[in-house]
Amino acid sequence: MVVMMMRMMMLMMMMMMMMLSWSMALALSSIQPSPQQQKRDILVLARGRMDDPSKVRSLAQCATAALHLQTGMRQETKLWLLLPDHRGGGLTLACNGAEAQPLPVMGKTIKQVLECSLLPNDDSLASLLLPPGWQVYDSDNTLEQRLASLVLLNGGKQCRRLVVIDGSGLSPLLTVETLPQLKSGDDGTSSIQSGTVFLLAADASDYTEGEAECFDLFGGGARRSVSPLPLLPSHSIVLAHAVLDAAEYVPRAKDED
Repeated sequence: MVVMMMRMMMLMMMMMMMMLSWSMALALSSIQPSPQQQKRDILVLARGRMDDPSKVRSLAQCATAALHLQTGMRQETKLWLLLPDHRGGGLTLACNGAEAQPLPVMGKTIKQVLECSLLPNDDSLASLLLPPGWQVYDSDNTLEQRLASLVLLNGGKQCRRLVVIDGSGLSPLLTVETLPQLKSGDDGTSSIQSGTVFLLAADASDYTEGEAECFDLFGGGARRSVSPLPLLPSHSIVLAHAVLDAAEYVPRAKDED
């Protein structure tokens, strides 16, 4: 009798799991990308010495949060890590989600680049073998230059939406409603092109006066928090993605196949 009851309970649990899996699959199939979905660039400012293991771990978490989905990669997203360089001039490590391979841990690539950046040999970065989708830029990598390349298009006649993530939690919360709207200028020369650039600090600290002045060159950026609490930068990236996902994906009509 006890054995039969146990078998029945196991059968019921299996049926419940099957029903749950079916309902989840149905929910996922009811979502499709909106035609309005556009490219996203996530710019992470790294400060201080890069030989600290905790810095490598934080940047790897940012890379994972920016590019990985539960299965596969975010095809529309590119990550930019602005790194300090002992030789001056800045150093940028970029990864394109459309080309990169899903990796369980992205810290190895970041650690290799950081170690090479600390070497006195300028050729060390050029000879570094990187996984698909990864690139190193070792010139013209100041914050202003990188923002100009990402935000301004067509000779400055068009610009993309710039959202500056406030890690302190004091700025207005980023929601679909508070997301800066994409609109055209009255003179037709400053039209906003669809697409978003997110910028945040890798150490979740406040921005310097010089950085804030740089933001002003590109319209100031919309300062937004993703939580009333100070979060890890990687968590902020996930929540910022979630807001854009909600804004750019639409339910599929019920009568569609």
